[in-house]
Amino acid sequence: RNEVHMLREALKQETQNRDTVVHKLMKELQPVNQTKDFDELRTQLRKQVTVLEAGLADEVRDRRAAEVMRDTKDASREADLRSGLNALCQDLAHHKTIYGTTKDEHKNQINRCIHDLHLLAGGVQRVTQAWTTVPLGNLQTSDVNGSSAGVCPGGSK
Repeated sequence: RNEVHMLREALKQETQNRDTVVHKLMKELQPVNQTKDFDELRTQLRKQVTVLEAGLADEVRDRRAAEVMRDTKDASREADLRSGLNALCQDLAHHKTIYGTTKDEHKNQINRCIHDLHLLAGGVQRVTQAWTTVPLGNLQTSDVNGSSAGVCPGGSK
């Protein structure tokens, strides 16, 4: 926008300079003002000013169009970034939920395993206590040959 303003000022300055030159030429050539050469010079100057104004108008139009395209591109890029960020946030929230659920399931499974181990330990402890209270002499059996064999915990003779 500053460039457009600067270009407009440059156009005004150029127009004023050319008007000044034309005015000087008209004063200098006042006696010859009615000649064909003067008319041609004036026509050439007007054509040059017209071409300059057209070029400047084209440049202003091109820059405005480029600015609009840049703004559109920036807005599109920003919208894409926002949608990507929202998708990431949703994925993160979903993964947090899954993590919490899995953690709770594992905790419950571990607690059940610990409970089962306590039950097994209690059972083993009761069996061990029962073995220590049973007299080993009562467990002896007689062999077919008549020899006696003792049975001990662990299956050894």
